[in-house]
Amino acid sequence: MKVMMTLFALLLTVGINAQKIDQRLTQLVEKSAQRRAQGAEPLDPKAVNKTIAVSFNADGTIASFSGIAILKEGAECPTARLEQMGVQVRFQIGKMVALNIPVDKLQELEDVEEISYVKADEMLRPTNDVARKETKADQIVEAAKATAAGNDARCKGFHDER
Repeated sequence: MKVMMTLFALLLTVGINAQKIDQRLTQLVEKSAQRRAQGAEPLDPKAVNKTIAVSFNADGTIASFSGIAILKEGAECPTARLEQMGVQVRFQIGKMVALNIPVDKLQELEDVEEISYVKADEMLRPTNDVARKETKADQIVEAAKATAAGNDARCKGFHDER
């Protein structure tokens, strides 16, 4: 019950101050809370993690998000403050800071002056199919398959000599 109250308070607060936080994160928290309130099955971690990097508790509730905070121009990363809040700073590149954000700390990021926006850390997908076409490696793969099958006209003499 305490978790439910925390989630509802988070939803209310996030709904009021949603300028800095990626809507996908707030919507995910909202959807999770609604499902729990209705007694429905928790969110499917595999389905969620196809798009957004999210850690789940054993009971299916959201534990934390992986997010990227964009710092305001000229701002220093407030690492000590974030870590005091319970937000893990993983690394920083320029004005982008990779964070591990506990679900109950998401709303508190609204009050961090140095942060202009927090976006969901998106899951990357391999794009080997695109890379193969761009580098023309797909043609090599097809030629190798044809050679292995013995029907590549360019290798006809090679097969006949065996």
